[in-house]
Amino acid sequence: MRPVRRHLVALIGLALAGCGSSDDEPKGKPLPRAVVAELQTRLDEVERRYRDAVENDNAGACSDISNDSFAGGPDRGIDQILSDLPDDVDPDLRTAVSRSFENLRALAEEGCAEVRPPAETEPEVEPETEPEPVPEAPIPEVAPPEEKEKEKAPKKTLPKEEPAPDGGGAVPPGQKGTPGNGGGAQAPPGLEQD
Repeated sequence: MRPVRRHLVALIGLALAGCGSSDDEPKGKPLPRAVVAELQTRLDEVERRYRDAVENDNAGACSDISNDSFAGGPDRGIDQILSDLPDDVDPDLRTAVSRSFENLRALAEEGCAEVRPPAETEPEVEPETEPEPVPEAPIPEVAPPEEKEKEKAPKKTLPKEEPAPDGGGAVPPGQKGTPGNGGGAQAPPGLEQD
């Protein structure tokens, strides 16, 4: 931080003095006061951002120094301010100021190289769980087809046959055998034979 701060103080003094070197007479005009004010604002900004970057490990502040303070954002950055200096500014002063800002940029980049952005933490992913198996319904015992048919079909009961009293053939239930008929079945009424 100290080299950057010392550099800033030297730059401000150089810009305000408005001269190239102490031995030579200036060959042009000093920096305009409006330009000095713009540069001063940007220098303060670089110092503030650099301190934030180094003290708080704020990599974003380092990025802002490069992308905004120097390159410019919505307002003119240092690079643009220096390129827009009026033509009548002393050439030695112009060169000295430009070199000083390049040194400032190099010092800031060197200091920012040690700033570590916070490690990106990946969101915790819960392990995938296998869905619990659904218990299978018990499979009913399947009877062989023949047994199934027997189960479904109503059982037929044959009428019980009673023996004829004379020892002849069987007489259906509800009908009585006629003696002397030879054991045959009795003919239904109206169908009797002579």
